Amino acid sequence: MVKKPVILICILLILFSMVQLRAVSFHLSALGGLNLAMLRNDLPDYYQIPRFGFIVGGGFEVSFLPTPIAVEVDIMYECKGGTYYSDEFSDKNIEYEFDYLTIPILIKWIKRARKKGIYAGVGPSFGILMEEMSGNTDIGIMTCFGIELNNFVMEARFNYGLTDIFESESSEFSIKNMTGCLMAGFKINLSK
Repeated sequence: MVKKPVILICILLILFSMVQLRAVSFHLSALGGLNLAMLRNDLPDYYQIPRFGFIVGGGFEVSFLPTPIAVEVDIMYECKGGTYYSDEFSDKNIEYEFDYLTIPILIKWIKRARKKGIYAGVGPSFGILMEEMSGNTDIGIMTCFGIELNNFVMEARFNYGLTDIFESESSEFSIKNMTGCLMAGFKINLSK
């Protein structure tokens, strides 16, 4: 139990010493935008209407200079879900609306020139459902593509859910989240 705080302190000391050597660069970001959410499923004879929503949050990025590699950890509020309908059962639309606190951990490749840059990233995404119900986690793979202009950021993300959002053994169908979003925001360099 005592080992975890000691290891955390050692890691923080190493990171702090790297900042002093200009081996890493720290950035804070605030992002917001619109997203399009769908549910992937194996429900027969049902079609889907996507859910339009929003995404907002912030993050912390560590760039390992002079390499183009960075690690970004975000905390985002994100709307997910969708509506199913069937031609056969027109009165039986099934609507799912979920709000998640999503924590993606992205490994990014950044190409910077002066105060501009483009980047791409990939990593795991962990979603915690804000309402109480079974299946309260959403684990997925997230990808991102974006541009930086001075401190302004524009980014597109795609999240591909890997876990069944209902986690019920009695359910004969599997339903997973899938979202795409467009965001804009600001990034502040803390290492200057």
